[in-house]
Amino acid sequence: MADLLSRPNPPAYIKFLAATGAERLLTAALRIGGHAIGTAHFVVENGVQFEVKSSLLKGVCSQLAVAISNILTIENNYERQIEKSKLLDFSNAIAAIHDKMQFLKLLNTKLRELFRFSHAMIACINDDKKSCITFILDPQEKDPEEWEYNQVIIENVPLKNSAFEMVSSGFVLVDLNEFVNTGLAPDFIRRNYDGGSLEMLIAPLKEDNRIIGFFMLFSREREWLDNNQLNILSGVTHQLSIAAANIVANEKIQKQLTEINNYKQRLEQENYYLQQEIKINHNHSEIIGSSPAIKSVLTLVEQVAPSESTVLILGETGTGKELIARAIHNSSPRKKELMIKINCAALPASLIESELFGHERGSFTGAIDRRIGKFELADKSTLFLDEIGELSPELQVKLLRALQEKEIERIGGKTTIKIDVRIIAATNRDLEQMITDGRFRLDLYYRLHIFPIMLPPLRDRKEDIPILSSHFVSRYAKKAGKIIHALNAKALKELIGYDWPGNIRELEHVIERSVLLTNTETIHTVYLPAVKTVFDNNKNEQPSVIQTLQEQEKDYILKILKKVNGRISGPGGAAELLGLPASTLNSKLKKLGIHREHRG
Repeated sequence: MADLLSRPNPPAYIKFLAATGAERLLTAALRIGGHAIGTAHFVVENGVQFEVKSSLLKGVCSQLAVAISNILTIENNYERQIEKSKLLDFSNAIAAIHDKMQFLKLLNTKLRELFRFSHAMIACINDDKKSCITFILDPQEKDPEEWEYNQVIIENVPLKNSAFEMVSSGFVLVDLNEFVNTGLAPDFIRRNYDGGSLEMLIAPLKEDNRIIGFFMLFSREREWLDNNQLNILSGVTHQLSIAAANIVANEKIQKQLTEINNYKQRLEQENYYLQQEIKINHNHSEIIGSSPAIKSVLTLVEQVAPSESTVLILGETGTGKELIARAIHNSSPRKKELMIKINCAALPASLIESELFGHERGSFTGAIDRRIGKFELADKSTLFLDEIGELSPELQVKLLRALQEKEIERIGGKTTIKIDVRIIAATNRDLEQMITDGRFRLDLYYRLHIFPIMLPPLRDRKEDIPILSSHFVSRYAKKAGKIIHALNAKALKELIGYDWPGNIRELEHVIERSVLLTNTETIHTVYLPAVKTVFDNNKNEQPSVIQTLQEQEKDYILKILKKVNGRISGPGGAAELLGLPASTLNSKLKKLGIHREHRG
């Protein structure tokens, strides 16, 4: 023992035996088939003679070797059975994986039964084939006190000159201290090292012999893997490769399905929108008129159409604001896409928000399906916001944010959606007065008032009334199946003399009614409202005469009777023009106090 103790770094058991008083130690090799499998140590008491080469010692050592060999074989077989069972369990578990959460659970349960590690990580190679990014991150790796967890998730790590470049066909065990000192370690490895990790095992994940990612195990210990575990690792890595490839493929499919579903919803919305547009009788192929006022407007349209600038169309009701908006869109680079419009006054604020920005399923009562909003429908196109002055203050804020950030968020949504939309807004309101009154946001006004276009009222472009009237006569005569060529001079003079508080829309309705009530090829009578409202250029005034409905009806019937020289029945009579049976008209005349002497 004294000799053994005098040697450099004697084993701990030698020190222990010496401390118990042992002075002599007999060591014999244990062999099976000529191969040493271990040693047997015998403490020899002082004064006892012992034959080292005795047959008894050889026989005992031979029997010990057989016994120990059998025990080792049984234990090894038992361990192999356990490992085989764990691998089978791991294989069954990994076959059922469909998403990242299941994969993560597998890493934290089944994989820990096979290997002793602190935390795991899987990275996938990006489409550029030059970098990789975190695919699955073990929650055990999250330690806010040691490093910024979120940064690791989003970090793209170059493949060149990194630990990943070391990996080709097999795995690599990396000493993190040495690797960090080279200065080549990416941020996520340095942070793991700072957090206490000493070694990292990195293995390639392959699909069809092509590396698609990397599997990493971190350990805060050294010599934590034996040769048998390294052998197991190759099989585990193969299964992890299959699972990772399946999840990546499944995520791509899900993404494609989501895009297809969104595209389908958009097509359905656009189809519905087109059907609604078809139902509305638009005939906006050209803007009718040659007056200086309308020519000035058309010049502005030509100037702004090719740009991406926001346009604000101002003007009274019925002046053709939507027609001008369509003219701008149809002359713009976005003309191949459908112009989307929304009337901000047509729906309550709660529904307008859903119409503009869309909503997710279940975001509010009645939201049984996801809905794509007008902003999304108008992506790469133009969104026409009619009656913008009717938006509530809350919606004005959301609209302003959408215009500033060029992104929206559906009601109930958790992600923002980038949009590329040109805005054309219109209103008949005095927005500057609304700003003074606190009913319209000044910052939104500045966003919209980049290129204002003021449309003239019809009373300021009366030279266009003849051509507009002729246009409407042709349209509604064709629609009614009648042959009507024009208005006579008297009827046209009446139209020009009227102040048109309802502008072009009112003119259109008057012509439509006149066409329906005309049975000749020329319109002799136009049926203007009984009360004429005089408009000042700067402000609207109340009508000079206020009549009851009965008085208006009486005046209208008297006018018809005068036109037909008091004739009630028969072709061209008052009853026919009014669309009433002669008996009904006679009763109405009696009720209104219209006597024969009043009939013209």
